[in-house]
Amino acid sequence: MKTINQLILIFTLCISFASVNANSQVTQQWTGYYNGPTNGSDQVHDMVIDSEDNVYVTGKSSASNTGNDFATVKYNSAGIQQWAVRYNSQSNFSDLPVGLAVDGSGNVYVAGSKSLGGSYGLINLVKYNSSGIHQWTVRCGDSVFTASPGAIALDASGNIYVGGLIKTYSTDDGSYLLAKFSPNGDSIWKRTYDPSIYPQGLGSGITCLKVDGSFIYAAGKSYNTDGLFTLYTSMRMIKYDLNGNTVWMSNDSLINGSDEVIGMDMDPSGNIFVTCNYGTDILTFKFNSTGSRLWKTLYTGIAGSYYDIATGIAADHSGNVVLSANSRRSPLNNSDDYATLKYDANGNLLWERLYNGTMNSSDYPYDVATDASDNVYVTGYSLETGFDFNAVTIKYNSSGVQLWKTSFDGGNNENEDRANLIEIDGQGNVIIAGYANQAGHNEDFMAVKYSQTVGVAQVSSHIPERFSLSQNYPNPFNPVTNIEFRIAESGFVSLKIFDLLGKEVTTLVSSNLTPGFYKYDFDASGLPSGVYLYQLSAGDFTETKKLTVVK
Repeated sequence: MKTINQLILIFTLCISFASVNANSQVTQQWTGYYNGPTNGSDQVHDMVIDSEDNVYVTGKSSASNTGNDFATVKYNSAGIQQWAVRYNSQSNFSDLPVGLAVDGSGNVYVAGSKSLGGSYGLINLVKYNSSGIHQWTVRCGDSVFTASPGAIALDASGNIYVGGLIKTYSTDDGSYLLAKFSPNGDSIWKRTYDPSIYPQGLGSGITCLKVDGSFIYAAGKSYNTDGLFTLYTSMRMIKYDLNGNTVWMSNDSLINGSDEVIGMDMDPSGNIFVTCNYGTDILTFKFNSTGSRLWKTLYTGIAGSYYDIATGIAADHSGNVVLSANSRRSPLNNSDDYATLKYDANGNLLWERLYNGTMNSSDYPYDVATDASDNVYVTGYSLETGFDFNAVTIKYNSSGVQLWKTSFDGGNNENEDRANLIEIDGQGNVIIAGYANQAGHNEDFMAVKYSQTVGVAQVSSHIPERFSLSQNYPNPFNPVTNIEFRIAESGFVSLKIFDLLGKEVTTLVSSNLTPGFYKYDFDASGLPSGVYLYQLSAGDFTETKKLTVVK
């Protein structure tokens, strides 16, 4: 049971959030499903959104005659499926994708494992062109006992990097593997590193990759000793240049710990954040680009929590970092809550928010994202009325105030609809992906797009004679200003912020609006001081004005 203090806190937060939710809108735009050829289990493992807001998902899809295959699906920004392709390796072995990447030309790369039975396996990398036509498949690990991928990334030239694990023999504890391939599938180089000290089959490997300009950052776990007899795991990160040379290496943890690396992200200044599960707590690190650890912090949960498990990480535009986590209140299986944590650039915990669903039961967050205004989005699944697991997505502003919550129910009662991925597209729309139980099916791929009109309110339904955009007030301002505009005809409306070079900073409104007078409360707390442009577009009408942020 929750403590009295926890119940009071949640009740207070619900009251304070009520007025915010009343003025915040989120609308489900479309849902995309994919069902494999024999109604088997289909579950999304990764999602990417390209510069044109196309949505790509990949995952494992089981079929009665081929076992588990790679399945990859592309939707356009309107949710129309462009293509769906499957990859089945020779001899119908189990094929499990771990990630995908999309280059600037719309080519799609999927990395995954090919099981050869028992502990044997290979890494497969598959390329499709923008039309979903298979271009090539390369594999890695033929000369070793087993190999498995953990992450994939691209550089600006379209070269592909796959990180993972290799074992040269059955009792090997595993080594880091980083392989680079050209856009044509040619192997450019492979690098291995053995981070462990005991050949005990413990399985270290790269699980996170980031490419930043001319460098690659790879993170995973390694095994260490306290100098006596205690074996523990720690987070290890390696920075490589594009030629595969090691620039620096960091090995960090708390003594006698048990680190499981969950995720890695970078802020606009090139600092790197890594979060790990450390026993029943969450350990988070920040490094600069030269390899110096700036801080590490341990989150032990709210008072009385049984354990806390990190599930996602996202850096925002102001140098802060946000985590999603599963917080269990007791040993009981139905006592899990969403936990969302935000740290500032110095590692101070700014806020933590819990979400306990409508049934006071099982609520599991899986991923977190931030937008250009440093709003925070977390998604997962929650047991709701009717004992139905639904995909629940929550938005907080940069201060941790809940702006909205939405629930996706695939319609097949008493079954599970789970989201494990979330992304924000270039228009500020929210896309979640996972799987849903459709009637008569097993699990199907599921992708859902939400649009949002956040901070915008219709102050009058009187129909104006013409479109117009007013000067914001106050101006200059810090950090909130009002932007008023008039819509003369129903239709799609966008209100965007640009810098003086014309680069889009954020989208405030991207939705269909009815005629009337509107006001948007713009919070610029995530932006540095300066002069910006704000532009209203509706049909053939476009108007642009300047605003000034002073901090």
